[in-house]
Amino acid sequence: MCRESREDRECLLTKSRKDKKDRKRIVVAATGASGLPILKMCLQIIREDSDYESILILSDSAKITLQQETKDTVEEIEALADQVCDAKDIGAGPASGSFRTEGMLIVPCSMKTVAGIHSGYADNLILRAADVMIKDSGHWSLQQERLRSVRYISVTFPNSQ
Repeated sequence: MCRESREDRECLLTKSRKDKKDRKRIVVAATGASGLPILKMCLQIIREDSDYESILILSDSAKITLQQETKDTVEEIEALADQVCDAKDIGAGPASGSFRTEGMLIVPCSMKTVAGIHSGYADNLILRAADVMIKDSGHWSLQQERLRSVRYISVTFPNSQ
């Protein structure tokens, strides 16, 4: 089950954002690769647009990498999201095709996650949500960084509808 972030409850109280039912959902996931500052930037951009809400899924590896490579805490990153889902909760909303979203970002995306998506190995919520996006032809994007070559690869699969 996903939970609302603390800051989102405060925003809803002040009515500074649209009602939740009127906002479009974007699933934002992070795995254990370098590039977590990009995740933070994506969450901030989504948060600034009152038409959208973010559903954040952090893998355990992403949480470890966040602590090792940034000054941000897991709690600070989670506070930027409207909802937070546990990556182990395979039954959470994003795992179902009936959970309507505008798309999904996986940023950063580890090579392990790329391999899981490619092979259809959906053993956690991030992989299952990506599987649903592919099946339902949703918008989704993977971001993978190679530190040695300092290059970013972003693959976006547009909605075919």
